[in-house]
Amino acid sequence: MWFDVDNNVRVEKLVTDESLIKELENRLILTYTTQSRLSAISNWKMLRRYVDGNKESINSFHKIKEISLKMRECLREGELEKFPKVLLEEWELRKRLARGVSNKKIEHIMNSAIEAGAVAN
Repeated sequence: MWFDVDNNVRVEKLVTDESLIKELENRLILTYTTQSRLSAISNWKMLRRYVDGNKESINSFHKIKEISLKMRECLREGELEKFPKVLLEEWELRKRLARGVSNKKIEHIMNSAIEAGAVAN
């Protein structure tokens, strides 16, 4: 999805090949932790630091945008081997933006996944 400055929203279908969709389904895991982490508060803190001109936050947001474009290209080109690396880069940057993005339970689940062979968390 693209959110334009004039409030237009554009949807871009990145993957149309059914075999690639199946491969993504086989590779990705979505985990429900049963634990609320109050993401609205974390999101507000991230935005606030950005608006206040915090250089680390601004740099992280710009890098996350670059990484998002890399992820988009990976999906468009069907380069699933590169996808986990950029996904992990994004996650590490996002965690630095505000407390509460992750927590001990999420980190435990992610570390367990890596120990079990996952290449990104």
